[in-house]
Amino acid sequence: ERFGAESKAGNSALIYSYQHDGRPLSWKMAPLIFVSTLLTHLFGGSAGREGTAVQMGASIGTQLSRLFVSTDAEKRMLLLMGIAAGFASVFGTPLAGFIFAFEFLWAKDNWKQRIMPVLASAFLSHFVCLAWGIQHTPFQAILLPDFSVSTILNIVFSGLCFGLAARLFVFLQNAFSKLFLRINNPYYRIFLGAVIILLLVKLFKLNAYTGLGIEEILNSFQYPQNIQVFFLKIFLTTLTLSIGFKGGEVTPLFFIGASLGSALVWFFPLPVSFLAALGLIAVFASAAQVPFASIVLGIELFGFNAFPYYVLVCLAAFISSGSKGIYSAHPMQALKRDWFSQIKYPWEHP
Repeated sequence: ERFGAESKAGNSALIYSYQHDGRPLSWKMAPLIFVSTLLTHLFGGSAGREGTAVQMGASIGTQLSRLFVSTDAEKRMLLLMGIAAGFASVFGTPLAGFIFAFEFLWAKDNWKQRIMPVLASAFLSHFVCLAWGIQHTPFQAILLPDFSVSTILNIVFSGLCFGLAARLFVFLQNAFSKLFLRINNPYYRIFLGAVIILLLVKLFKLNAYTGLGIEEILNSFQYPQNIQVFFLKIFLTTLTLSIGFKGGEVTPLFFIGASLGSALVWFFPLPVSFLAALGLIAVFASAAQVPFASIVLGIELFGFNAFPYYVLVCLAAFISSGSKGIYSAHPMQALKRDWFSQIKYPWEHP
């Protein structure tokens, strides 16, 4: 609150920086987001880490631009490199990190000249983590269903459910943010919110939904979850981030998608591991408005064999999620609003 006012904007500051000719982010962003995320996880806040990694990478990248580059195009490229490195290293998915950087910033200008540096940054950061001995979460091989018309329909309808879950996440995040911003003093705000979270967790025994929830994500691939599991994670995550705790949304979105997909096995006759994998990537795709990065993420995490299904479920979720996402300044939101406004429904007058 006192030293890092710009850092409070989070990922929106990265989008703003790119849209304003690679304007350097504050050097304070990297250490502040790192420490605040550690504190969030230390005390059980329901948040992820990818936002932290992406913001650290972007902050470092733009600071390097002060030393090594002078043109706006080069500044933007270093910002892209930092974002790709952050995403790739935290999940062990360099190709998805590479795609995410371009899709997250909607970086269409001079993209051909930026491919190799951004790709190299993503892979290099991944290899550094491996050399450091970092172990990423291992996912089991998923069981693919037999190809049929019913399989395609089940995937489409499950994708619509994943998009609606992402829509609920964004709605609650915005609603909680508006509610808590009525408390002008940030210290009172975060104290009151923390007390509310502690009481909810202790009274209703919600410990499984705090922190990253990696164990619950892996459990979703093995046996069906109860239908309320995904909603409880949405509730705690949006509450945690809205009151001012720091961290990322992506790992919680993985939790939400995997648990919802696992629960949908009661409605759609598909393998539980398959539905959990589809949910994991589809909820992220629709909430973050990054369908292409999510498809590549599915390939890197679960293999190439289900590639057509990844495309289908991400497209269905992307359509049903509406025009709002977790990144308030994302250009895709304006584009989706324009697309939806041009649709002529049968019940409308010509």
